[in-house]
Amino acid sequence: MGFISEKIDKIKYSLELDRITEGDEREKAIVKGKDFEVTVYNLFPRLEFDLFAKNEDVFDPTFKGSFIQTRLPFDFGFEHKKSGQRFYVECKYRSCFYHDVNKDIDILNIAKNKEQFEKYKKYSRENNVKVFIVVGVDGTPEKPKYMFCFPLEEIKYHTVYDYVCAKYERKPPTKLFAWRNGRLF
Repeated sequence: MGFISEKIDKIKYSLELDRITEGDEREKAIVKGKDFEVTVYNLFPRLEFDLFAKNEDVFDPTFKGSFIQTRLPFDFGFEHKKSGQRFYVECKYRSCFYHDVNKDIDILNIAKNKEQFEKYKKYSRENNVKVFIVVGVDGTPEKPKYMFCFPLEEIKYHTVYDYVCAKYERKPPTKLFAWRNGRLF
């Protein structure tokens, strides 16, 4: 019964995009963002990571059976089982890189704006927590062509040049996440 009802929930959810009119770009972006959150969540092996917190806007049918202790400003809070280290993940899906014609360089927005980025930095600093921003680019939210995992403490601006992105690219994007020496890969 659980498997079938979960499949029905997912089918209903995926049909949301079909009901959204062309003019509702913001709503489409929200649905794509939720789809990408599910993609990222599914890349965390349950034998290695526990989900201890999630943002309220995460698509719930996927997370049945997960015990959530708290709500937070990021999409997920995970604990690495072996080390006991906790960290947070914010998921962002982008359709493409932005091309700056003046500098002739591709740029990736890893936060909506400078204010949102500074809010992430402030929370991380004040609560002494590690935060990783996982960004999917191109393809679809379920199967992005590129995926990056940015440690928030190493990133200075809410936009990142393509040559900086290369350092944080996950190849292939479907690779399961791993934790080594306090770092998410």
